[in-house]
Amino acid sequence: MHYARAEEGHPGAFTGRLANLPAGCLFRAVIALLWMFPTLSIRGQEAPQAALPPGVQINIRAQPLKATVGDPIQIDLDITLPRDYQLLFPQLPSQAGDFVILETQPGRTGMDSQASSGKSSAPTPSGSIEDSGMVHHRTRIVAAVYKTGTFDFPALPLVIRDPAGTEIRTSSSAVRIEIESVLSDQDSGLHDLKKQADIEGTASWLWWLLLVVPALLLIFFLIRKRLKRRHQGGITPFSQAEIDPLDLAETDLKDLVGRGLPARGMIKQFYVLLSEIVKRVLEASYRIQTVEKTTLEIMSSLRESQAGGTTDIPAPVLERVETLLLSCDMVKFARYIPSQGENDKAVSEAFAVIADCRETRQPAAPGTAPVAGVS
Repeated sequence: MHYARAEEGHPGAFTGRLANLPAGCLFRAVIALLWMFPTLSIRGQEAPQAALPPGVQINIRAQPLKATVGDPIQIDLDITLPRDYQLLFPQLPSQAGDFVILETQPGRTGMDSQASSGKSSAPTPSGSIEDSGMVHHRTRIVAAVYKTGTFDFPALPLVIRDPAGTEIRTSSSAVRIEIESVLSDQDSGLHDLKKQADIEGTASWLWWLLLVVPALLLIFFLIRKRLKRRHQGGITPFSQAEIDPLDLAETDLKDLVGRGLPARGMIKQFYVLLSEIVKRVLEASYRIQTVEKTTLEIMSSLRESQAGGTTDIPAPVLERVETLLLSCDMVKFARYIPSQGENDKAVSEAFAVIADCRETRQPAAPGTAPVAGVS
């Protein structure tokens, strides 16, 4: 305790005490200083950022600063530069700290923008505009957090290049955002989950009937065809190629699109059914469990299977699957209402996932019974 007080408050007194210590105590004091040295050296490396050139301004703001779990948060970055300066914008990952990046405007590619000549244009959510001889580089990031607490959106590294070609490395400021639970104070208790068939009203079972009846008819005709071949003396194995689960999933997806649920205001039911089809495709292709599993658990199973050598899933396929499932979760659990363009993109991504799984799916082990129906 005496040594700590001498070090923090009176460095000279601490040095004088070291000179009067016995050899054993002096040795222990030296060991203590060596143990403290890594901490001191790390602090010494935290140098302040270099001063920005005149006219350069970096502004960042988030809206809202207080949100609930899964709500989309807009983070607007506005960088003002002189006309002859250039900005190198970083390529953002799919996740920054605790924030999942949902969308980036103008995109995830590197940007090296310059001011355009002519009259200044009106401000837009992203891109560059000219204002009194200065250039505004605007980028909008849409992110979400899926747990409660107070989180800092991390500072983004930026590189500014002056007319002489000298690069100035700096960064934006971090933004603190508070995430609250979707449960209100009056409804802090959890209730039992409703069945999917009860979510959209009493007529939902009719849509399930439209999905199940074609599948049952297909199974009936395949069994009848097999029995007919056996009766004729040519027994043909009931192979997976005769009833491919990916073909069934693609048929269900086309039926789902043809029902036009988003146009009738049934957005949530559309994304519930879409995510179930995608999960069936993943379960049939890579032999993982997806029933009653969250998106994080499904992606963890896929990555563990890939790391263990059980499957060989390319990184772009994993990213496509994760992005699609997170988009479905946004609608199902965060009350997010997508646009028609986002609905069309979700459908095209689902068809792409089916096509990817046809090329990379894990074949069934010898003796394993093929999938013979739909869930």
